[in-house]
Amino acid sequence: MATHFVTGGTGLVGQALIAQLRDRGHSVAALGRTPAALHRLADLGAEPVPGDLLRPGAWQYDAADAEIVWHLGLPRARTPLRGGRVRREARFAWRAADHLIADRDPTRPVVTASHVLAWGNHGPGPIDETTTTAPVAMGHWALAAEEALAATPLRAVRLGWAYGPDGMFAELVAAIRRGQFRIVGPGHNLVPLISANDAARALLTAAGGPPGVYTASEPDPPTQEQLVHQICAQVGSLRPDRLTPRMAAFALGGGMVDALTASLDVRSTRLGDLGWSPEFAWRDALVELSLPGARVA
Repeated sequence: MATHFVTGGTGLVGQALIAQLRDRGHSVAALGRTPAALHRLADLGAEPVPGDLLRPGAWQYDAADAEIVWHLGLPRARTPLRGGRVRREARFAWRAADHLIADRDPTRPVVTASHVLAWGNHGPGPIDETTTTAPVAMGHWALAAEEALAATPLRAVRLGWAYGPDGMFAELVAAIRRGQFRIVGPGHNLVPLISANDAARALLTAAGGPPGVYTASEPDPPTQEQLVHQICAQVGSLRPDRLTPRMAAFALGGGMVDALTASLDVRSTRLGDLGWSPEFAWRDALVELSLPGARVA
């Protein structure tokens, strides 16, 4: 039974990954910074390990003892997200990843949950793992972690925007219900999406493949406008107005505007070659999140 070490285990994708590792019979140790996080990790069936990625400590021995390390502990996206914070969090992301591989074991596999924003804003043309990076917003954090982990046999899985019962997708549904969301810019940008369960499956699939960059997203991504309008139809809300990027930046920060307006048509080529394909679709998740009593922020 392999021992796995997980960071970011209380996040949306992290919880799905721990569940799938446990279902496969693996022993899981997971890093938690707060008592609430440690308690949640124990509820998920993981052995809670107290510690902070930004502070070296005894937790690094647990990471060094693991047969495989799963790094999902990137900074959390919060608004307002301005340029200074984007740069600061990128430094934190690099330092956290560097602490995670303090022993510099060149044989232990590391799998990190990266982000499609590492490619930046590419417009309508399709992209895949061979596309040159030009990161925006949280993409800077993802690339910083990838660079810090490059000394290991790294599998970096750049995920689309993950959705599930919590997280940004659920928050979007809740904001539209309250009439507090506005489309940013024209709304024609393509938004790559992936369910938390499919994201966890993608990480597991990449672990069985060769080191390198992978991408995981559902095919035929909606535009920002299509996504918002379908949510409105599902929850019975009026379609929202638009804000120019400049106006939206006052409240959300320029970094978040860059993230929300980036257009990415992603192809999951390498994972497809390994037999992975999405099992869920965002439209089905939208129906569930729109039901009365659905767990949304």
